[in-house]
Amino acid sequence: MHVHAITPIHLDETELHRRRRRYADLAPPGVTIELQNLGGGDEIPRQLATADDIAASEAAVLAALRAVDPATADVLLPDCVLDPSVPTARAEVTIPVHGITELAAGVVAALGLPFTAVARNRAIADELDRVIARYGHVEARPTHVLDLSFEAIADHAVWNDAVAGMTAQLAATPVRHVLNGCSAVEVRGDATGVVVFDPTRLALETLGLAARNGLVAPGRDAQEVRS
Repeated sequence: MHVHAITPIHLDETELHRRRRRYADLAPPGVTIELQNLGGGDEIPRQLATADDIAASEAAVLAALRAVDPATADVLLPDCVLDPSVPTARAEVTIPVHGITELAAGVVAALGLPFTAVARNRAIADELDRVIARYGHVEARPTHVLDLSFEAIADHAVWNDAVAGMTAQLAATPVRHVLNGCSAVEVRGDATGVVVFDPTRLALETLGLAARNGLVAPGRDAQEVRS
């Protein structure tokens, strides 16, 4: 199965390369992933800091999803836990469209596990709550805000230290599972007994499992896709 992922913002070459390496590391057997950088025009956000950034990202991702050649991909996947434009794109394009949070939160909810999430800033947290509610996960608790800079996405020690401070507060509560609210962060294990899960890893493993069980189109060789 070949997954065509699209970033939610325009990335510089260093960060784009890091995210491509991460996808290559996370890809389960039988899955290849191509990560496309969102365009570099003035209308494309460089980070998701405000509700306006999120709206602009959604519009740009939708346009990019519409433009993907159906002959080159089995699955489309926005590279963002906010699942930008997934419902709209699903109704408009012929390639199956899936969302990272849709898949990952769906697995956790199907197991009957109450969960919460963390996000870098308030704008992302508010939108992530709306996305989770859209999928009907009434067992989810409101997203916690980490108040981190955009640079913390690539600084996994800073990000995970902030998450550890938050999960320590959850250790005495019934909520034992936390969706890490960024698609591009390496998640560190937590010593408090709270499980912080990587939604990107879980989403890709779910797609791989579906492919192995014949539930999505069979994968094509990555070289064939590029040719």
